Amino acid sequence: VHLKTIGHPVAGDAKYGDYPVNQWLKKTFNYEDQFLHAYQLSFGAVDGVLLPLAGKTLTSKLDGIEEELLIKLTRL
Repeated sequence: VHLKTIGHPVAGDAKYGDYPVNQWLKKTFNYEDQFLHAYQLSFGAVDGVLLPLAGKTLTSKLDGIEEELLIKLTRL
């Protein structure tokens, strides 16, 4: 809802997404999932159970399906 409010709905979000875009993704690429990915998360000063994460940065590659979809979209 926050991203939709600022004009950037999440692709594939059935409740708050852009319905025509979601239908196009489904029809064109058979893609029905939410396309939301955090490439990187950084932790500053934390304590308690999160203390082992203090000062660390975690990164994550896109899932193969989303990677392929991005490649296809850039070729349009």
